[in-house]
Amino acid sequence: MPAAVPLHPDALSERGDLDLLQRFQSLDALLAEHDYFWKPRPFETVHPSWRHAHPELYNAVSRLSDAEVDICSTEPARFQDIAQPFFPWLQELLRASELVAASSRPLTFSSFDAVHAPGRKWRQVTAFAAALPPLSGRVHDWCSGKGHLARAITGANDVTMYCFELDAQLCESGQALADKQKLPIRYVRQDLLQPFDSYKEEYRGGWRLGLHACGQLHVNLLRACVEGAADGLAIAPCCYHKLCLGAHYQPLSAAARQASLTLSLKDVSLSVQETVTASAKERAQREKESQWRLGFDALQRQLRNKDEYLPTPSLPKAMLNGDFTAFCAWAAQEKQLILPEDIDYVQFAAAGRSRYREVRRIELVRHLFRRPLEIWLALDRALFLQEQGYEVTMREFCSREITPRNILLVGRRQKDSTNESGLSAC
Repeated sequence: MPAAVPLHPDALSERGDLDLLQRFQSLDALLAEHDYFWKPRPFETVHPSWRHAHPELYNAVSRLSDAEVDICSTEPARFQDIAQPFFPWLQELLRASELVAASSRPLTFSSFDAVHAPGRKWRQVTAFAAALPPLSGRVHDWCSGKGHLARAITGANDVTMYCFELDAQLCESGQALADKQKLPIRYVRQDLLQPFDSYKEEYRGGWRLGLHACGQLHVNLLRACVEGAADGLAIAPCCYHKLCLGAHYQPLSAAARQASLTLSLKDVSLSVQETVTASAKERAQREKESQWRLGFDALQRQLRNKDEYLPTPSLPKAMLNGDFTAFCAWAAQEKQLILPEDIDYVQFAAAGRSRYREVRRIELVRHLFRRPLEIWLALDRALFLQEQGYEVTMREFCSREITPRNILLVGRRQKDSTNESGLSAC
């Protein structure tokens, strides 16, 4: 694909939207051209490949204090200001990544439902529900869980709700909560990672909703909407890297299949690295584990005489109550390495802490591309729906403080469109 022309104000629609295809092409060109900044994973690479080509940037990042790194990690705009002098194209990247806020309807929600949903989750549910157009008739909640969204939607719209969920206990609990309020909600136990043949018959048409259906689940939702001629859908995608097929990302839209950018699922995982919900204790545990892993990485490179990263399994959280020496013994056993008796664990623990300081700083550069990559992935979904005859808008339904996964795709099937896609569910 040739490089996209820069975006201009006249690419804005009356509602403040950038043309979806033009936005996608601009992001694609920029992400592909500068992928050496964000595709290599600092945790696995001792030094960034770009440090010699961009020594001024590397020195500026290295000089940041721990306090400045903390601020830049929680407030991305702060680091954008630092990086701007080194990246003349950064404003174009950020502009192509901006979304307008969804309009919000003034809805009233039941205090009963708020009691049964965790506080932050309930804020996500109510923000998502308020950003939807008025709904009527049959509505399907995909991966509904206990049905917090379904109850919020049913209480604020004249709808009959179908909740699709695999977990039998969640189905039972959700149905009980709905019945207690006499809401028209029916639970359907269904593995949504499998082809859903009955979808075309009993559940054809209507609206489909998916609030944070992970990875392949929301991809299957998009395909089921097209196959089932859904009148409309609204999804907030997440976990773009959790897909069924292979180690590489399979584009959905024709535009993405023709893109310059090719992605591994490891590359895609960058798009969902930002979290705002971790407690101070969880952040401290994550920091300790990262330092230990990096310390062991230095140790295993020396033992194996190979300058390459050796991934280790998920760590039992109870092990974080122990020490670095015990962690190394566990990791070595998992990777079938024999540890000599004369290892200087103090030295390797210090190496892990030092590496961790550099990794945090290099990650700031990489994270400049985190939201643009997520927008690229969301646009692939939006363009897929456009190609299948849907009119699509892309908005933010809440602030990133409520959830960084705040992209809302709303698609309305155009009346003269027909499904000739022959798509499969997974």
